[in-house]
Amino acid sequence: MKRSAEDVSDRLRVRRLIYLWSLVIAAPVMVIAAVLNVSDPALRITYVLLTAWLVPAFFSMLLYPKSVPFVERVTTLVIAFLWLLRMALTLYLEVDARSAMEALSPAVTLGLVLVTLMPQFTFKTRTAFGVGLGIVAVTSVMGIIRFAGASDATVFVTFLQHQSFLLVLVAFFFLLGLEKAALARVEVEQDRLRVEVYRDALTGLPNRRALDEAMTDALERANRTGEPVAVIAFDLDHFKSLNDTHGHEAGDEALRKVGTVVRQSLREGDVLGRYGGEEFLIIAPGVGCDVAARVAERCRAAIEGMDLGPFGSVTASFGVSQWNPGDVGSDVVRRADARLYRAKRAGRNRVDADSLDVGDG
Repeated sequence: MKRSAEDVSDRLRVRRLIYLWSLVIAAPVMVIAAVLNVSDPALRITYVLLTAWLVPAFFSMLLYPKSVPFVERVTTLVIAFLWLLRMALTLYLEVDARSAMEALSPAVTLGLVLVTLMPQFTFKTRTAFGVGLGIVAVTSVMGIIRFAGASDATVFVTFLQHQSFLLVLVAFFFLLGLEKAALARVEVEQDRLRVEVYRDALTGLPNRRALDEAMTDALERANRTGEPVAVIAFDLDHFKSLNDTHGHEAGDEALRKVGTVVRQSLREGDVLGRYGGEEFLIIAPGVGCDVAARVAERCRAAIEGMDLGPFGSVTASFGVSQWNPGDVGSDVVRRADARLYRAKRAGRNRVDADSLDVGDG
């Protein structure tokens, strides 16, 4: 979920930059176009009014980055309104009906195609469909009023064909929007399933499958670069007694809280996961046993200092091992487990490492 929110934020920043730079270029161009199009009053008025909106839109996005979605939607409606205005002026400034119909193509018609497409990018699919239908309805009313009484009936038929084309486009855009929305839902569901597959449901930490993949990646990198990799295995001392005395609720709370406090004690790049039951695993790339043992000691002290309220407190025992050339992941984990059980035999609540022993806490 956090990654998804970051993706949305990144896309918003990119869109904002594109819009700001586009407006810096587009605003002067439209002013020049408005000045040069003296012979086309409809186009001139459209450019002037559009520029009048784009100036406050620019400063809104410049000063308030979060206003981008609002500005997008308003700009879509403004452009749609202005193009409808241009169509109305084009229809009624021409003297006869045939000239008015001919004046619609290609510029006005292409503009109408654009304004029926734009809502698909700024509104939800059904809202965009409603906006598109509204554009078709308004343009149809304008055309019917202009052409219904024309002496040449073919002009009215041509206009009906023009509107049918627009209606088909709106329906086509709607279907594309539905397909896009369906694909987006599938992607969201796939992301959710991926999270479920690789996350432990109780603690929210990576599960054993995720740890195995992280271990494979770390060892592949170690084989390429020769950099060290350490593994820290730990589990809670007397966890069964905690469950028997206070119930599984206490055990679950202990596991969740351990995940939280240990994660806060790790270095950036370390991977913490629940390996199974009350056992956790930490993959520490880039360090050997000496540094990893100090990390483990910091985690041990953090767990010992936890307050579980009515459930009392817990401690944990740690085993630390280091990757050696030729090792596979199971080799390193097996040695870390052996060190973990040695720490338990030595009295629990301590760290045992391949290269050194860290205080008994």
